[in-house]
Amino acid sequence: MCQIISGSHRKILPPHIQLIQMGRALSYRELCTFAAKLGLADINRIGPKSAAELAAPLQVHAPSLHRLMRTLAGLGILTERTEQPFRLDDLGAALKTGARARQDQRCCTPAARPFRAAG
Repeated sequence: MCQIISGSHRKILPPHIQLIQMGRALSYRELCTFAAKLGLADINRIGPKSAAELAAPLQVHAPSLHRLMRTLAGLGILTERTEQPFRLDDLGAALKTGARARQDQRCCTPAARPFRAAG
């Protein structure tokens, strides 16, 4: 049985919650891979920036980047400020070029495509 610990309490989450978390793991990996390939951690290290400020240098759509950055903030990779600029968090620093986590092929590479049912 897979036991997932929530917070500082040693609480086993219900099976349906564990399955939801397992399903989201692939999405989280894809988000981190995309953020790393985009160079978001590298360009954001100079200080807090809004999505609008980062969109031009990254050559991406500002509203879409904002949604990505809000999602990354929810994962603890960025910290969102009240006036909208985002700051790179300690977890996000691991996505910088040359960082150990970024070099780990398990972290920042696209996951394999799901298996197709044979039949």
